[in-house]
Amino acid sequence: MAYNLWPGGVLLILFLRSDAREAAQTDDAARQACGWARRKEHRDWRSELGHDVVGPPSVDSTTVGGVPSWAVGPSVIRAVENEGLLGDGPDAAMIMYSHPEQEDGWVSKALQSGKWYDPSWRELCRLYDGAKGKGLTFLDVGANVGNFAVPMARCMKRRGGKVVAVEALPRHSEILKANMRINFVEGSVNLFPYAVGDVAGGQLTIALNGANLGASSAVNCGRNATPHIAAPLTTLDDIYAVAPELMHKVLVMKIDIEGSEGRALYGAQKFLAESPPCYLRIELMQEWLRRARTPLSELLAYLRTKGYDVDGQRRVSFLDHDFVFSQKRLHECIDGKHVDHKD
Repeated sequence: MAYNLWPGGVLLILFLRSDAREAAQTDDAARQACGWARRKEHRDWRSELGHDVVGPPSVDSTTVGGVPSWAVGPSVIRAVENEGLLGDGPDAAMIMYSHPEQEDGWVSKALQSGKWYDPSWRELCRLYDGAKGKGLTFLDVGANVGNFAVPMARCMKRRGGKVVAVEALPRHSEILKANMRINFVEGSVNLFPYAVGDVAGGQLTIALNGANLGASSAVNCGRNATPHIAAPLTTLDDIYAVAPELMHKVLVMKIDIEGSEGRALYGAQKFLAESPPCYLRIELMQEWLRRARTPLSELLAYLRTKGYDVDGQRRVSFLDHDFVFSQKRLHECIDGKHVDHKD
């Protein structure tokens, strides 16, 4: 079987600080963070605060209802922005709601101008054409209002697949659901309204960024004077346990959760061991990862143990901290996605 593995990819070397310097800075940054406890103490920390283990994560199925009162739009994303991946003619256009620009000066501002904030979803969609198969899944961790999840849902719908979207902020997920409805992809998206980390149960404190809601995070909550919310906390392994068929079929996982990427991946031990996504599209910000007590060097070493070629990463967007790692045994991984999952 032939694969179009990454059209137009550009190799980029990711420079790392020395482990010693990174470790020293980790301790300093740790004192600034309040959303994440030290990893080795995390379970005790949760118990001490009375955070009970909750049941398994569940899909938010409340896709009926109106548009949130704070939503702006809808804005039309012209068909030309989608490069023929979502069909031809006017039907290839999309309609997107967003936040007020003063609250979200990045993703929402771009959508209101009729463009995608980050159009690299198009390259991810093309990977599914290269995989030569139907019925696969796209996993979007940090789905925001649907800048990736909604066009990818259209992409997957045309290819017989599904999207699993994970989003912790209720303001994001309410607009995401409105965008799912207006683009007729409710049946193609399974939305999990949770924060994800390396342990399930309880809640995670997240600081809201008043000018860029997409930059709200756990790693900045110690130094920001912004409002905080508490999001229910689960793991990718728990989502894997309740949706094994969908998760087994994940060809591409996109993860962008403002510094908590390492925590989420450490909470995906079983998922990455049994059914790893063949491509991992990830945001890597060294400072934010240090604040979450997941230094970049340690995270890359961990991903190597899960079969990822972290030395052959590709930069995938206009942002210099977004990368794609692929499985070293890529063809074998892709072939495995076409085999039915067995518990």
